[in-house]
Amino acid sequence: MKYLACILFIIGPLFGCNSSSPDSLSNRKADRFVFGQEKGAMIKWQLLKTYDPYEDGYVMLPEENNPHFLTFFRDGRFLEYDNRNYNDGSYLIHESKKSMALIYDIQNGIRVPPHRKDSLFRYQFLLQETDSLKLGILGRHGLVEKTYYKVIP
Repeated sequence: MKYLACILFIIGPLFGCNSSSPDSLSNRKADRFVFGQEKGAMIKWQLLKTYDPYEDGYVMLPEENNPHFLTFFRDGRFLEYDNRNYNDGSYLIHESKKSMALIYDIQNGIRVPPHRKDSLFRYQFLLQETDSLKLGILGRHGLVEKTYYKVIP
């Protein structure tokens, strides 16, 4: 166990574990980067599809009667929810690597204990034009991509 802790301590900064590093952005810079020219206090995205590379890849569409939403607020908070699940937390952005950390405070309606919060920059993101967002996370079989489109209030 000591060896595992030492290894994690050594390689942690290489993968963006240290959210206080100069590479992580303050809420103000994250606000500018995510919102761009948008004037509102939030941007709401709806899930369009999920691509999973498992077994030569397949696309999953969300259920019609259970839309999935992801909302980013200017103050660095986010909400992720559908009719069955509710997640709440904060986000950090590593602009040069096009990566994002989603730090969950509430996951599926249950408060996440402080020692379980993950601040790794696990998500790769791509803002396409102004109305599309792709979030990717490395799964066991490759990069799982979720494609969102912007919801106009």
